[in-house]
Amino acid sequence: MNLNVRVEARLDEVARQLQRRASLPGFRPGRVPLDLVRHHFADRVEQEFIESFVPRIAGEAVDRARLNPAIPPLVRNLRFTPGQPLAFEVAVDVRPEIEARDYKRLPARRRAHVVDEAAVERVLGQMREESAVFADLDRPAQRGDVVLLDSVRLDAAGRKLASTRLKGRRIPLGTPDVVPDLENGLLGAEAGQERTLEIRYPADYAAQELAGQTVRYMVRIRKIQEKKLRDLDDTFAREVFRLESLEELRSRVRLSLEGEERVRIQREVEGAIADELIRRNP
Repeated sequence: MNLNVRVEARLDEVARQLQRRASLPGFRPGRVPLDLVRHHFADRVEQEFIESFVPRIAGEAVDRARLNPAIPPLVRNLRFTPGQPLAFEVAVDVRPEIEARDYKRLPARRRAHVVDEAAVERVLGQMREESAVFADLDRPAQRGDVVLLDSVRLDAAGRKLASTRLKGRRIPLGTPDVVPDLENGLLGAEAGQERTLEIRYPADYAAQELAGQTVRYMVRIRKIQEKKLRDLDDTFAREVFRLESLEELRSRVRLSLEGEERVRIQREVEGAIADELIRRNP
């Protein structure tokens, strides 16, 4: 779809919007004449015009053509010279028209899973983990502690890579998710220390860009801490979730899990119906 649009009136509209906040020597803010706004802020006027009006014009053209796009239209080959019509192309991926046949009595089974007490307890356990408190320790780090640190990766020459800087990371020592080289490098660390760590990541490491790599880090130890989980009781329900009792919290968790299960069943049924419909209409 090729479009040519006369734009002077629309450029004036953008310039009037910019005029409300424009400022030039000799004029109060918002009082700069329109022709001076067009002259001194030409680049901004044109940029705001392209960003605001072009998508709208493209959308209106698609609507007039009564097209049903599968994704938002793509504007390309935009040609814009002040005083000349604006020209650009709009590429539209149109949804295909499909006539479904044999769509009655499609088989679908609802496979419901009962929300049991174990599922509720798992969620409550996650809530305890997420609401844990951390107490500062005045001793070197050991397994079972949590190390609060800042880190930055180093390149081959030992220079810090600013884009890799991370602050306030908590590393739980003694857990299976922590890479052995990282844990060993932090054992015995004390608050205020800086350490250089060389970490070999296993080939099956979850972060693909690190898998199988050896990476050096500079870390600054901020605190050695002990992770403390709250007791699962009425006080926990009141202080963390503003509920009256643990039973009320359990009830809320169960209702939430049952709602998620209903959504899962509905999506599963809809997926099965869609698959069968596609099979019958290749």
